[in-house]
Amino acid sequence: MLGQGGAMAIEDGWLLAESLATGAELDAALAAFVERREPRVSWVREQSLAAGRALDLAPDVRDPMLAERGQALLAARFEPLRAPP
Repeated sequence: MLGQGGAMAIEDGWLLAESLATGAELDAALAAFVERREPRVSWVREQSLAAGRALDLAPDVRDPMLAERGQALLAARFEPLRAPP
């Protein structure tokens, strides 16, 4: 729902390369990669689920809320992704 699949894949490739370039054993490098990625990936997953749930709200509830606060909600939803992974 956030359209982040491609962006997350690029980040994955970049951060996996960084983990592998440390010279650590493969299992340790992979574990470090997963540890580093898990918080951001979980956050995106939760935000995507929340966006989907918002679409399930009754139109008489959802539409006025989006008309009044939609731009602010959108900006707030994506703000955490502006920081480097």
